[in-house]
Amino acid sequence: MDTNRDHLRIIFRELEPFPDLLEQMWHGVSSGLYETTAEWIRDGVAAGRMTVTDPDATAAVLLASLTYYRILHALIGKVPGDVSEDAFLTAWIDHAIATLCGGR
Repeated sequence: MDTNRDHLRIIFRELEPFPDLLEQMWHGVSSGLYETTAEWIRDGVAAGRMTVTDPDATAAVLLASLTYYRILHALIGKVPGDVSEDAFLTAWIDHAIATLCGGR
């Protein structure tokens, strides 16, 4: 995301007047990622590797939290809590494991 900083700024700041283009971008990039992640979680639940009640919502929460850090950094040069990337990723992994595996 850092290498696409200018693209992110255009997407989030300049596409509002172009809802059709924004919708196309969303379906082409973001929604595919959410659906792929939700499918991976559903497969994990079916195989007994994960304990998740709502794979779609879980995928949305995990991906939104992961991407929000980078999006804020790209748009305003700040990150949530002013935590380092390493600290953020460590906490995110701990959270994802607890969420997906019930703390196993």
